[in-house]
Amino acid sequence: LNRYGDILADNMKARVPKKVKTGWCSWYNYYAQETAQDIVANLDMLNESELHGKVDVIQIDDGWNLPSNGHPKVWGDWTPGAKFGFDMKHIADVIHEKGYEAGLW
Repeated sequence: LNRYGDILADNMKARVPKKVKTGWCSWYNYYAQETAQDIVANLDMLNESELHGKVDVIQIDDGWNLPSNGHPKVWGDWTPGAKFGFDMKHIADVIHEKGYEAGLW
């Protein structure tokens, strides 16, 4: 199976990262009920914990695009909802300023 994987990767010219990234994802903590303030609070907690320097990516998962918590899902509507209060560039900039890579579902 490993040999098959190697042959397939070679034929498809697979890109292999030098480092496997680790991350935190809002979905597993908030299940689409996150706010921008929740994201920032978790960034601050990560920076003060033993995980500081061990987490690479902060991923904002499903729910960021809703008008408010509890609103029905609007699949395919990829614009920030009112519950975040600003555009995604702002929260991405905050994530970067705190030393992480920003990810978005």
